[in-house]
Amino acid sequence: MQISNPQQQMMMRMAISEVFQKMFFMIPLADLVVAKGKQFQCFVPIACPPDEELTLCLKIDQELALSLTENFLGLSGDDISEAQSNSTVLEILNMVAGNFLNQIDPLGRYQLGIPVAGIPKEGTISICEEFNFESHSLVVLLRGSIS
Repeated sequence: MQISNPQQQMMMRMAISEVFQKMFFMIPLADLVVAKGKQFQCFVPIACPPDEELTLCLKIDQELALSLTENFLGLSGDDISEAQSNSTVLEILNMVAGNFLNQIDPLGRYQLGIPVAGIPKEGTISICEEFNFESHSLVVLLRGSIS
């Protein structure tokens, strides 16, 4: 299956928008913002035939991660640990990656790995989507290419 980069870009944007609109009732603001303060980074490997690997990466302002965790867990900021906030972001990445894979691979050839905190190994960036939610930065990158 050959998917052009503009199609991949559109599918990624749709996956991110769907997760944030349905799960958090949030729509991105028009203007992009510079990352503020501490950021949390995570990634999820995606195995694809024959022996290629994609990596979906997420960078999020820590304050936005806390706000999303409050919404997701129904807790106030004072009651949320950093571990809970990080786990919520990993779950968000998992939802975005799953949604994106369902769009690009309806036959299920690609295998989604387990999201982990940290910075992935370097690789060619084929998709980069930047969002502004509540005046905070969210960046999603896809490393590797889909054929």
